[in-house]
Amino acid sequence: MDNPFKILADHLTVLEAKIDELREQAQEQHEEDEPDRLLNKKEAADYYGVSVSTIDNYRRDGFLIPIRFGKAVRFRLSDLKELAERRRAS
Repeated sequence: MDNPFKILADHLTVLEAKIDELREQAQEQHEEDEPDRLLNKKEAADYYGVSVSTIDNYRRDGFLIPIRFGKAVRFRLSDLKELAERRRAS
């Protein structure tokens, strides 16, 4: 007879994979629904998987054009996606 704990562990692994897949689909749908959503530096860094200082460097070097609201700096999601595509192509 099979170990019931192994069966549960196998089912849990399958469920976790499905949850991750659904989260990814929801994130992609959210991004498609809001292409001009504005992100702060931390959110932009998380989107790329880089540090905030790297986002500052991209901005300083002209790769990212910020939108300013007083002292607040934001970036369009569509600009971040475009930069990602350009960097992939090079």
